Amino acid sequence: MKITTPLGSQYDQATTALSYNSSSDKRVHFGLGSATVVDTIELVWPSGRRQILKNIKADQVLTVTEVSH
Repeated sequence: MKITTPLGSQYDQATTALSYNSSSDKRVHFGLGSATVVDTIELVWPSGRRQILKNIKADQVLTVTEVSH
């Protein structure tokens, strides 16, 4: 996942794999500093599909699901 704000870009990856018999949080968290809007969120799903969200307000928990076409 890549996000872009007026302050720059950040990358992170969601995964639940951690170690034997455990898992991690599925959420991905980004610190936006003084940015109030995320210009773009670029997602690449395990299926290979790409999804781009634009002009997303900051300070929220956003749930995104893969779009099937």
